[in-house]
Amino acid sequence: MNYKRVCIFAAVLVLLFIIGGYLLSDNVYYRKIVREHQLKTASDVFNWVRGNNPSAITNTKTQPVPYVSPRFNIANRRMLFCDEGCIVMATLDHELGYKTHLVNLLGLDSIAHHTILEVYDNGKWKKYDYFNGIYGESYQTLANFKLLKAEPKAYPTFYNFLVNNNYFIKKAAFFVRGIHE
Repeated sequence: MNYKRVCIFAAVLVLLFIIGGYLLSDNVYYRKIVREHQLKTASDVFNWVRGNNPSAITNTKTQPVPYVSPRFNIANRRMLFCDEGCIVMATLDHELGYKTHLVNLLGLDSIAHHTILEVYDNGKWKKYDYFNGIYGESYQTLANFKLLKAEPKAYPTFYNFLVNNNYFIKKAAFFVRGIHE
């Protein structure tokens, strides 16, 4: 009899973890933004993020903050670095069903000097540059420096899926990584 009660109790806890974690998740917040601002295309997302965070950081002495969630950037920051803006756009584009990846633009020193977003739309990858407020240009034009190569990487990853879809997993992962929002 005790075994049955323990199993039922464990099942209820698991359901609360899954359902409660999702209802408190960042993903619910992103869907609300998409709905409230009537974002329907990748261009809508680009324009909304640029309008919501109009001041791209141009001061090279400004230090980046340790990783924070796209939700934190949307709600609390007015200035974003190029990669942060692209992550916010990719997250919202993903909510619309687009495939996305971040592209690091590497200089001749093999260091990423700029990050842009590519969105797979109507059978081709379209480039969006949050930082400079332009889209559709070549890698070289977007780089604005001598480009060695463009290095795409998938985003969102499985990790992002987990932390965006369950509040409790996010808090545990951030605690382990020492991230404070």
